[in-house]
Amino acid sequence: MGFESRSEDELEDLAGIYKGLSHEARLAILYGLSEDASLNQISDFLSITRGALQDHIEMLLDAELIYRPTDSGKTYDLTPLGEHLIKQLEDNEDDVLEALEELEEAETRLEEDYQAQLSGVEDEDLVDDKKLERKIHTEKWEEVAEKIRNLLNR
Repeated sequence: MGFESRSEDELEDLAGIYKGLSHEARLAILYGLSEDASLNQISDFLSITRGALQDHIEMLLDAELIYRPTDSGKTYDLTPLGEHLIKQLEDNEDDVLEALEELEEAETRLEEDYQAQLSGVEDEDLVDDKKLERKIHTEKWEEVAEKIRNLLNR
């Protein structure tokens, strides 16, 4: 199924869902609600005001990941879509975090190698930092892509 098989509306709907997931506070809210944490517990954990928490809650409501139940006594709860996405995150988070760690280690190694090579350059203005960043970005992926692919597909 190619990208052209999706309508702009479908892409917009999917983007809205992922926008709901795109902030650490909103992820914490989803995880917290999945564990029946109170809003006070979640705001304390995040060290944010209830007003700031409410802004994130509104985004999660808009993304259809949470709702206001009328019969459970809870202020907010996960929708079935929210439950599904949290389960996917929980099922894969260790592998994703391990992959990110591998990537970070590769980047650190490459940066150290390049810094050692550049230590002999007398005029640091001759080094294009943006080109160096892009080079490191490319090389780190070339170095660990297969390892990360295997990690994520196990």
